[in-house]
Formats: sequence, structure tokens, C-alpha cells
Amino acid sequence: MSVNTQLTVKIRIILCVFVLFPLKSIAQVGELKGIWKVATPNGAYATFHESPGGFMMVLLDGPSWGAAAGIRKNNQAYVCTEVSSKNITKDKCYQIDIISTSSATLKVAICDPIPVCSSSGGASFLIDRIF
Repeated sequence: MSVNTQLTVKIRIILCVFVLFPLKSIAQVGELKGIWKVATPNGAYATFHESPGGFMMVLLDGPSWGAAAGIRKNNQAYVCTEVSSKNITKDKCYQIDIISTSSATLKVAICDPIPVCSSSGGASFLIDRIF
């Protein structure tokens, strides 16, 4: 192989590496996107939305709903309510432990004031992806 051919092959490999790394991170950002079934007593549903800047969950739990925003680090996300049907702001926070792209657990980390909360702090629920 000539020197020019070897150089061309090395340049192609380097270009492939720089092109494929961003694609890998884009795939990871959306890996949880979809509809999830949350095993609460009311039979809840959740959607997860990810972006490079944050993590968002919309939770429909029986007659109530809430949108929570926060961050994800590795296989754990921590989000707090931004808006809800019960008009609580940042008084309900959740820890989401991601087991796989189709399974997770949702733990109520903080819930205050207590009369408004349907699940107390520490309550944990299994989550399974529907689609």
C-alpha cells in the first residue's frame, strides 16, 4: 500500500469516528421517549422527554396530572413538579431509576403538603414501557 493510500484510510477512519460519536449521543438522548405504565393504585401513565439540557416527565395519575422537570445522570433522573392539576409547584419530586429502555422504578422523593399528596415520600412504583 502506498503512503497516500494509507493516509487516505487513516483520514477516513478519523472522519468516521467524529461522525459516529455525535450519532451515539443523539440515540441515547431519546432512548426513554414513549408511553409508560406506572403501577400506582390509580393506574397511572407517564411520558418521558429528554434533551441535552434536561429531563421531563408528564404523569397522568387517575384524575390528576403533573409535569415535572429536572436532570438525568446516567441511569437516574430526578424531577420536580413544575405544573399540575393540583396547582403544586416544586412540592413533589420524583427519583426515576432506569433499569432498561423498557423498565424503571418511580420513587416519590418529596411530597408536601401532605394533604395534597396521593402518595407519600418514599413510595415506589414499577414502570413498564408500553411503546
